[in-house]
Amino acid sequence: MKPFLLLPLSLVLILGNAQGQPLEEFDPEAIAGIRLSSERYVEAFNQYDAKSIANLWVEDATYITSTGIELQGRAQIEEAFAKFFENNPGVSIGTVDSEILSVSGEWAAGSGIVAVTFEDGTVDESEYLVYWRKVGDEWLIQAEGETDPEDSPSPSFFLRDLEWLIGNWRDEGDEVTVESSYEWSIEKNDIRGSFKVIRDGDLEMDGLIRIGWDPIEGNIRSWTFDSDGGDAEGAWYEQDGKWYIKKLHVMPDGQVGSSVSVFNPIDANHIEWKSISREVGGEILPDVGPVKMVRISENQ
Repeated sequence: MKPFLLLPLSLVLILGNAQGQPLEEFDPEAIAGIRLSSERYVEAFNQYDAKSIANLWVEDATYITSTGIELQGRAQIEEAFAKFFENNPGVSIGTVDSEILSVSGEWAAGSGIVAVTFEDGTVDESEYLVYWRKVGDEWLIQAEGETDPEDSPSPSFFLRDLEWLIGNWRDEGDEVTVESSYEWSIEKNDIRGSFKVIRDGDLEMDGLIRIGWDPIEGNIRSWTFDSDGGDAEGAWYEQDGKWYIKKLHVMPDGQVGSSVSVFNPIDANHIEWKSISREVGGEILPDVGPVKMVRISENQ
């Protein structure tokens, strides 16, 4: 998974080659201070240290993401970085182009393009506009926002790694057969699924599934509703070729539970599935599976 950069990275823009006004025309101490903050940011980012990154912002900082989400203050910024690092192991800062727009007293402004390299080698670039404020001896970020939000990728960009799931599937147990189907929406901005649970030839339960991109959390999420009145919300992440869905369940009687579903795509026509770490109302339940899902035609 290669989420588009949801988090502020333009502290590093001064580390690139300035394309605007020559650096010597600005206060050299200010340039040195901004450069030092940039170096601290790079170090903290590559160590996945969300707290240290948040401390490079002023207390009442504002950050507006490319998707229009507004983060206020260090606490929200730290939480956003922490989630980004959790969802993107192995991410690192790449090359940066930058421009210093102005330095005046305790304020400075800049813009730039930051390149971020993900674990699989994919590189995503983002444009930013940033304002710094000098607090004591440090230059900290006061505000930051996207300069070109219309270029942000659509949810389909983030969901493309689930192409293997699209189609019709069946898994058969000793007494229960589960049939499921997944298809793209028109613009591929979400995946729409349905399922049927058949026991001894009779329909026992059916339900609907919606899978989409959550720009706030920075990950894929799913919502499931079954005919018994229960529902579940899941957060997806990929590890070693397998997809894990951490689910929170609400049962028809109001009890809450949790589980982890694991999808292991074996090849184009087979998926191994299991449900582990299951509990309802504090009671531990046995694992389910693994079972093998087999691709079927629409007429089967």
